Amino acid sequence: DYNEEMLTEHEKKLEDLKFIYCESQSLYEKFTKWMELWDEYMQFEEKTKDPQRFKQRGYNMLEEERQRKVFKNQLPKLEEEIIQCAQEYKENNQKEFTIYGMNFIEFIN
Repeated sequence: DYNEEMLTEHEKKLEDLKFIYCESQSLYEKFTKWMELWDEYMQFEEKTKDPQRFKQRGYNMLEEERQRKVFKNQLPKLEEEIIQCAQEYKENNQKEFTIYGMNFIEFIN
């Protein structure tokens, strides 16, 4: 059953969530960027497992190595930024930043 009391509780919860999101928006954006980069990296690694890629016309080993270097540099850098922001979030809010119920370090491991 729906009633006015339940509606006001939901609206209050929505306002609380909006406040939390605005407060830590940069952290969420960095995490989203990390997830996108991680997905690209996993797709890249899947493509590089194919030994037939060397025989394909237009294959560029130099480009593959450049892309690998970008992933190897950007992923750890983003991880460090997120860990630092998560620590600041913990200090300011007295609670830990979690992703699917785990802290970020557990999530990436």
